[in-house]
Amino acid sequence: MVLALFLLILFGQIANPMIRAARYRASPRVAEFLFAVPFVGFFLPFYIGLFWVDLPLSSATWFVIAGLFAGLMIRCSEFSKVARLVRAIWGRPNNDVPGMRVVFHGYQTLMSAISQEVFYRGVVFAFLAGAPFAAIAVVSTILFVSEHAANRWAHHKYGVRDYLRLAALSLFWCGLTAASGSLLPALLSHVAYNAFAQIPLCTAWLRNTTARHHDAGRVSQ
Repeated sequence: MVLALFLLILFGQIANPMIRAARYRASPRVAEFLFAVPFVGFFLPFYIGLFWVDLPLSSATWFVIAGLFAGLMIRCSEFSKVARLVRAIWGRPNNDVPGMRVVFHGYQTLMSAISQEVFYRGVVFAFLAGAPFAAIAVVSTILFVSEHAANRWAHHKYGVRDYLRLAALSLFWCGLTAASGSLLPALLSHVAYNAFAQIPLCTAWLRNTTARHHDAGRVSQ
């Protein structure tokens, strides 16, 4: 069951870039729509597993807070790079950042984090219940890293350091899930980690929107 779902997910990861390639030959609005549509299909296999398992979703309040904080702190290792991007974007408006791109990229960021936690820390944990934690964590991590390796077809090149980072993140989220007995801390930690990467895009959209309103005001005067 887990292997079949994983193969379906992997197929979606490989097929999506080919489908999304059409966006380069479309208008901006159609392009962003085409960008989002394949991800809808890509996330479906993750949720198919929900029909077979009951996921632990207790609040585990302190673990939830710790998970959110940890997700942000892990990502803060890249803060200087993000800060440089934000400063560069704010100083140089780029008119090619439609609001739909922000919405769809936000959707992708949110859904990918939720879906991956549902599958790798939810479905996998539930189907391997009873096995030693170390074995479950290794299986979950191998599948998690393998899926990201398929991003080669999405023109996202990973190096050894990237694979080690992904493995460490997966093991951390596995430990958080096991320690809390709930999927929520790892899920929210993953969401926070992914959301941090969207700061430059949101900044670009905000900068461009501000610039357009400023220019419109000057013209009306």
